[in-house]
Amino acid sequence: MQKEIDDEEEQIVPLTAKQAQALRAKHQPMPLWIPLLAQSAVATLAMLVGLLMRLPANVLTSMLYGALSCLIPAVLCTAGYLRMTARISKLPQKTASSAGCLTIFVWEGIKIFLSTLMLLVAPRCVDRLSWLAMLVVFIIAVKGYWLAFIFDHIRRRRNSATVV
Repeated sequence: MQKEIDDEEEQIVPLTAKQAQALRAKHQPMPLWIPLLAQSAVATLAMLVGLLMRLPANVLTSMLYGALSCLIPAVLCTAGYLRMTARISKLPQKTASSAGCLTIFVWEGIKIFLSTLMLLVAPRCVDRLSWLAMLVVFIIAVKGYWLAFIFDHIRRRRNSATVV
């Protein structure tokens, strides 16, 4: 068994600088602000639907609070992650990879905590809170990041088709 593992390790060939650069160019990461834009767009669309349906003011306020309960923590998480990434890039590679994982873990935890806290204090912030409206828009906004992945996938397919 150990011999098989040793044989597999010997077959791994590191990439040259040009190969690594080509691989990075081909598989560019999606900018972190794109999912935020997608979530904002979906939340705005939900609010517009509520306005067109002429929902009562307390329902619209609840919807807005639900959207903000998703978006404010997401913006803070993204900003914190980007700020930490700039610092992490100056660290040695082994330390940077561990610090990067920890950064994601910590900021995602902060985001979940802030969203939960905002939802829990909603009755004190919104007069005549409509829990249903708030939670529906919150869930729609949270799931809105899938739009970013769908559009990014379409963009990548279009770019790879033009390259070939």
